[in-house]
Amino acid sequence: MKHENEGFKDKVKFLEEQFKLSQSQKYGSPSDTADPMQLMRRRSYQFKKIEEPDLEEITYKRKKDRSKSRKTYKDLEA
Repeated sequence: MKHENEGFKDKVKFLEEQFKLSQSQKYGSPSDTADPMQLMRRRSYQFKKIEEPDLEEITYKRKKDRSKSRKTYKDLEA
């Protein structure tokens, strides 16, 4: 009887460890499961110098529409 009890305790302990492991894999932080090579690629990409495009100056200005309350009523017939 005691031998069976110990066997069950071992099984319970094993299953608890498996459950904890599966939970940590499922809900753990993603950095724990990240591929080290992928992290190195990200870091090297961050430090590459990015050339900025030349900015063009806009020389024209858009005419602003009049607000609805300030529109003229020239087109209405009297």
